[in-house]
Amino acid sequence: GLAQNTLVVFASDNGGVHISELKESPATYNAPSRAGKGYLYEGGLRTPLIIRYPGRIASRVIAEPVVLGDLVPTICALAKVPAPATLDFQDISPVLFEQKPLNRPLFWHQPHYMNQGGKPAGVAREGDWKLLEQYEDGSLELYNLAKDPSEMTDLAATEPARVAALRGKLEAWRRSVGAEPIKANPNFDRARWDNCFVKFDATRIQTLPTSEAMRPLMAEWRKAMDEFTPT
Repeated sequence: GLAQNTLVVFASDNGGVHISELKESPATYNAPSRAGKGYLYEGGLRTPLIIRYPGRIASRVIAEPVVLGDLVPTICALAKVPAPATLDFQDISPVLFEQKPLNRPLFWHQPHYMNQGGKPAGVAREGDWKLLEQYEDGSLELYNLAKDPSEMTDLAATEPARVAALRGKLEAWRRSVGAEPIKANPNFDRARWDNCFVKFDATRIQTLPTSEAMRPLMAEWRKAMDEFTPT
């Protein structure tokens, strides 16, 4: 009889791998979201989150954005034990039990390159608006996820006030949590960097039902990445 009063969570730590990362390519399909694991576009950030708690939560779809770190203070609250001190995670019990919105911005920080091709960047999301800051050159991208879930239309040039506000919140958050800054690579090789991160944009590649099907589209880029990434 425990199943009726047990919280069960099914989740993933990242979106599906949309590129051929390993010899055995998994079948992943993130469309309409852009890119996948290792990227800060929605294909990398959006993950499955299914919570089953028959005694407390009615079956429904909740659109409120949350992050997996929120599960820690939430589970602690349900167990009636003190939560660890955290700066940017929140108990989502009001969303689950009372359908009350949290009304908070969310932030991500990736100060390094990824072997899937992702680049150093940060993200601020508030409501339907998402700002992405590329750490390499400080360039900013702005997307309205409600109207443009595939993040194909950058609105930064037409929404300067919104860009400035979200950029300020992202910087304030980084300082508040002591986020690790990006550091210069003393062994930087421009030719390798061009081959891996400039000549080919893996975030805009046509999305096919499996990463195996996408392998031929990324053959040259995959070769460059394998040569650059130690195994």
